[in-house]
This record gives sequence, C-alpha cells and structure tokens, in this order.
Amino acid sequence: MPFTTAALTSEIQADPMAYGYAAFVAAGNDRGIADALNLVRAGASYKVDVGVIDSYLIVSAIIPAELATRTSAQISQLQLLTGAGRVDTAHPNVQAQFQAIFDAATAPVSRAALIALAKRQGSRAEQLFGTKVTLNQVAAALGRF
Repeated sequence: MPFTTAALTSEIQADPMAYGYAAFVAAGNDRGIADALNLVRAGASYKVDVGVIDSYLIVSAIIPAELATRTSAQISQLQLLTGAGRVDTAHPNVQAQFQAIFDAATAPVSRAALIALAKRQGSRAEQLFGTKVTLNQVAAALGRF
C-alpha cells in the first residue's frame, strides 16, 4: 500500500508485530521507532521486490538445459523482456511473463534463480509501504509537528 501518515500512526499504535513501539513513544524516541520499522528482517513475509535489474543478471540466472526446452514463443517473449537492457522485476505483468516462460514443472532451477534475483529481505516499513520511513514521517504520525 502507498504510504500515508494515518497508516503509519495505526501501525505504531497497534504494533501488530510486537516490536515495542510503545516504549519508544513513551520515551519520545522517534528515531527508535523509525529504526525498528526500517530494520531488515528475516523470513518469507519480509521478502520485497528488488525492482529494476540489468538484463544480463537475468540471462546469467537461466540454466541452459532448461532454456533449451522452451518453445520458440517463450524464447521470443524472453528476448522481448530482456532486450531493453533493464527489467522491472517488481511489475506484476513482468512477473507473470517470467512465470509463464519458466514454470515450476519444467524449469524449476531457472525459476528459483529468477525469483532470488527479483526478491530480497526487507523491513516492516517496506512490507507495509514499499519504502523506508523517515524520522519526519514518524514524528508526523505521532503528531509531533
């Protein structure tokens, strides 16, 4: 979801992941709240999209034996996707096209490698808003200015 001050306020007040925002609020420690929200965390639920990457990274992740089993239409689609030199791996249409080319049944290794390129561990803020939060955003969410 896009960032809104109201959504950040709700996150801080509810503390659904039990990060201990209340102690930071009580201490007037807005930096502590921002740091807790921006901390990169482990686990599948914290995976976020990388976004735009160079095409050569995609090409290097593809297993030649799996590529050899793709249809000519799939090869053409792959060339179209990678031909511009950079690919927005966060775009849903791009993800769908890669999934269609490299399905789990016939290209599991290439598919896994492409997913690994397109995702990284992220923070709670990135999970919620797609970006980190700033100290000023935290202060605004708490009505400090």
